[in-house]
Amino acid sequence: MFIIWAQVALKSEKAAREARERMLATGDTSLQLEETEATLITLVSVASSFEALRHEISHNVSPSPLATWEAERRGSADKDVLATLRLAFALPDKEWEKRLKWLFDLRNKAVHPKWKSGGTLPHPSGLHSTTQEFVEFSCEQGSKAADLLLDLLGDCLSNPVPDLAEWATGVTPAYEETRVFRGKE
Repeated sequence: MFIIWAQVALKSEKAAREARERMLATGDTSLQLEETEATLITLVSVASSFEALRHEISHNVSPSPLATWEAERRGSADKDVLATLRLAFALPDKEWEKRLKWLFDLRNKAVHPKWKSGGTLPHPSGLHSTTQEFVEFSCEQGSKAADLLLDLLGDCLSNPVPDLAEWATGVTPAYEETRVFRGKE
């Protein structure tokens, strides 16, 4: 299931970038809605992909010691995902904790909005000013989330614990196809 969510995320990320390109080409700032809608789908899909991966692999790894793992994962979805991934994969240190916190915080803002009315901010396109949600959920954020998705999945599949080596080998072709899709313009 995590690969399906990854593919949804990358299709949406591409749609957000294409909406931005059309906005820049035409000057039609109403396309910011299309960009933001696609970015929202990207962010939620990337987070869902990580949660699906966590669930899929959690049945194949055992924390040792259990108390340490429970303490590390307690508190939020990003911590739960990372604690489980660290059990299953020998992850190099690439600021995963900081990057996953950023993703899940932004995902939570998307699905549990608590916006306050305020002034306008410059849109990242440089074409106009707009409200906060159109700035926070711009295609740059979707691309950052897609980068995180491919980076972390790549490191996971390249560094499984012995119990997950066969699983990682079986999943790698689908991951590679997903990476190739993103590279296509």
